Amino acid sequence: MRSLGLNKVVSHVQQLSIGCMVWTLIAMPAIAQPADSTGVVVNAHRISEPINLDGRLDEETYRNITPITRFIQQLPRSGELATERTEAWVLFDDTNIYISCRCWTEQPDRIVANDMRRDSSN
Repeated sequence: MRSLGLNKVVSHVQQLSIGCMVWTLIAMPAIAQPADSTGVVVNAHRISEPINLDGRLDEETYRNITPITRFIQQLPRSGELATERTEAWVLFDDTNIYISCRCWTEQPDRIVANDMRRDSSN
């Protein structure tokens, strides 16, 4: 049995991750579109500077690139336009794919957060 170096393993994991994200981007619009729609197109935009992953979405990129805004709801009225304002961006650079969204709600007191752990151990 041949041993793969760590760099090759990381490369394979990155390729698999990118493949899963691309499949999700292709499949989800087809699932979420209304019956009378002719299709949904999501454009990924190349950026020259990496995004700071701080949750603020305050980079110039978010002001210069038009967000995705026409979302379809599943509940309570499947297939209708979303009732809450949502903006999303699909961005990429030479090493990363970024999927960002900004979501608003008129009733923030109804948000239930069952798990408040951070994504990392830092």
